[in-house]
Amino acid sequence: MPDRLLHVLDRLPARVAGLGVGLVTGLLLLLLFDPRVTLGGDNALYIALATALRQQGEYRDLVAPGAPLETSVPWGFPALLAAQVALVGDSYAALARVAGGWLLGGVLLATAWLRRQLGPLPTGRALALLAALLVAMDEQLLRYGSEVLTEAPYLFTSMGTLWLVARTQDREEAGAPSSATAALLPALLAALGYLLRPVGLAMVLALPGWLLWRRRWWSLLLTGLVELALLGSWHLWAATRGELEENLYLRWFVKRSKWQEDDATVGPIDLLRRVVVNAWAYATDVLPEVVLGAGMPGQALVGLLLALGVGLGFVVSARRRLGLAHLYLPLYLLALLLWLPESVNNRYLVVTLPLLLAFLFEGATWGGRHLPARPRAWVPLVLALLIGGNLVDRLARVVPDLFEARAGVARGEAMAGMGQGERDFHALCRWVAEHAAPDEIVASRKARLAWYFSGRSAVDLPAGDEAADLMAFLDEQQVDLLIVDSLATRDRPTRQRLRPLLRAYPERFELLHRTEGGDFVMRVLPAEG
Repeated sequence: MPDRLLHVLDRLPARVAGLGVGLVTGLLLLLLFDPRVTLGGDNALYIALATALRQQGEYRDLVAPGAPLETSVPWGFPALLAAQVALVGDSYAALARVAGGWLLGGVLLATAWLRRQLGPLPTGRALALLAALLVAMDEQLLRYGSEVLTEAPYLFTSMGTLWLVARTQDREEAGAPSSATAALLPALLAALGYLLRPVGLAMVLALPGWLLWRRRWWSLLLTGLVELALLGSWHLWAATRGELEENLYLRWFVKRSKWQEDDATVGPIDLLRRVVVNAWAYATDVLPEVVLGAGMPGQALVGLLLALGVGLGFVVSARRRLGLAHLYLPLYLLALLLWLPESVNNRYLVVTLPLLLAFLFEGATWGGRHLPARPRAWVPLVLALLIGGNLVDRLARVVPDLFEARAGVARGEAMAGMGQGERDFHALCRWVAEHAAPDEIVASRKARLAWYFSGRSAVDLPAGDEAADLMAFLDEQQVDLLIVDSLATRDRPTRQRLRPLLRAYPERFELLHRTEGGDFVMRVLPAEG
């Protein structure tokens, strides 16, 4: 029965398989659509940069007082957002729906790449279809189909690059001549991927490395020129207007902590320790969450087994046929392992899900060859059913909550379904929008979101807790209003972190507004004398 099912799936035409995956993805994107503004803050920064491009024609951070030029965040996603606003308007829900379109395109490209990657295996096209359906059903990935973040378009550019290169490799090995277009499009997508999110440097390096290994000199030259033109122009512009180290994101690889405010850096031993800590966190926590969904029993052990299976499949696949994915994935993972431990998150790994599943299935197929002929086909199929069952269970738990949240948003409750802290933070920002003067400056632990919800320039409060340092910061930045919320930062609510400041300088603050949850807005008063 399993081998018969696999043979039936294996004979499905590529268009039929793609249509099936597309329909599943589209349906789930509709079911999981979330119109609420998530409170990470990156979304608000991208919107601020896009607004500046659209309204002023300049690349400026509208969040910060004085709207300085932005020299650390590449222009790719803000420019894309600005174009989307021109097409669908500037409402968050409309932009979130466009993200679903990018994600759908990324899943379809992943389906095409999986078919080429796994196709040469026995019933490989059936395995590719199963892997593509698992990608389409992954709740951790689908949630970015309604987020104004870089994940969905980056999935599109990265999978587009991998599919175009795999298609060219197949054609060349079949004796077809190469073309300039076949080299140009992957180079453009790789460069655009970097401009969407700097970790795309992995693809920028992997693509010419693969062309060099294949000795495709003309394609290598063209790729180098395209990447140099797009990336070089951005870095040249930014470096002449800001610090080069900040522009290249290099400081984040050597900083001791995300929260530090000095220039202290890590040494080689500390960097090695960081790699080990991050590798353990991604293997035992993030990987099983991305592949199987959150809340998996025995998550650490399951994660280690998944990592072993992916590693085995990677080696087997590379020995069978080395492709661009075998250079890209290690470089991408290396960047994650060198990054700050506080930044370990599923959003960075989830865009590699098609690659992880491809290598996991190849590892399972290789392992199945050592079994008797009859149960051999069960191995990848049972693996797919186990993963799929967990994903369906996760979706069944999430969808009802989202339906309830969407109903609340339709009633005018912007933060429906969120916690008290999130609702109070939004309420404080809306109070500022209605009562503060247009030129007043707000201080908050979530400055980007404070700007988005209130329309006022905002500054992030420093990470330290010393009352004198915080007061000096407020005076230096000429802050008018202080938002004291209960959102957790470094495991402690902002209200708790600011308590020493308010106790040390009671004469410097005036209570303006308090929410039912106990959060409040304070006016910062000038020092006497």
